[in-house]
Parts: sequence; C-alpha cells; structure tokens
Amino acid sequence: QVEKFEHVTARLGEGKWLFDFTLANKGSVEVNAVGDAKVLDWRGNEVATQPIFASARIISGASKMSGFNIDAVSRGFWPGLYQVQAKVGYGITKQNVISLIYVWYLPVWSLVVVGILFLIFIGSVVFLARRYQMKKIMARL
Repeated sequence: QVEKFEHVTARLGEGKWLFDFTLANKGSVEVNAVGDAKVLDWRGNEVATQPIFASARIISGASKMSGFNIDAVSRGFWPGLYQVQAKVGYGITKQNVISLIYVWYLPVWSLVVVGILFLIFIGSVVFLARRYQMKKIMARL
C-alpha cells in the first residue's frame, strides 16, 4: 500500500522536483518491490522516467521510504501541468500499485513572458481607446 506520495518542492517555478514516497507492507509475508516514476505531459505522453526502488525487500508490517527527484530544467520541460505516476510491482506475481500526483511547472522565464504579453495587451487596448476617442472628437469638429 502507498502510504505517502507527495511533492516536496515548495516554490512554483522550481526546476528540481523533489518527492517523498513511502510504501507499506500490510500483508503477512515479506515481499520484493520494484518501482519507477513516469512523468507525463498534458497530452499523456511520457517525457521522463525515474527509478524509485531498484529492488527493495519489505518485511511484514514494515514501510520502505524513498526520496527521488526529477530535474525539469535539464530535461527541457515546457511550462504546464505534468502528471507524475509512481508504479510499483511487488510480490512473486508482480502485482502493481499505481499512485499519481499533478505538478505545475511554471519557470520564472515563462511568468516574465506572460507578464510582458499582458502589458502589451493592456497598452494596445489603452492606445486603441484613445485613438477611438480622438477620432470621435475630430468627427464633431
């Protein structure tokens, strides 16, 4: 059972995503667990894979904690919403446990670009409104 899967990075535009992952064995026998995390973009395409457990033995009633990170900057992620999917296969039959979380990636440069575009939009609206008023005044004369 997945006890905890959370995104630790506090800042919105952080380029290195840190995750805490805890897997608990609620059964009565020891199991082997192998797992990885996949990052999917907004269209569902896989853009990165990161191992969580290479091979972990979890005794009955115990938990296995793992921290892993994904470097969004070096992998060239674009700004947007990403889905991080943790998939762990356990036991002899390799049954799967899947857990997922969503991460917004908005680096500083994307926020600056959006701010500049917003200012250009506001400036053009003000310019066109003044131009319209001037034409209206000139038409009266």
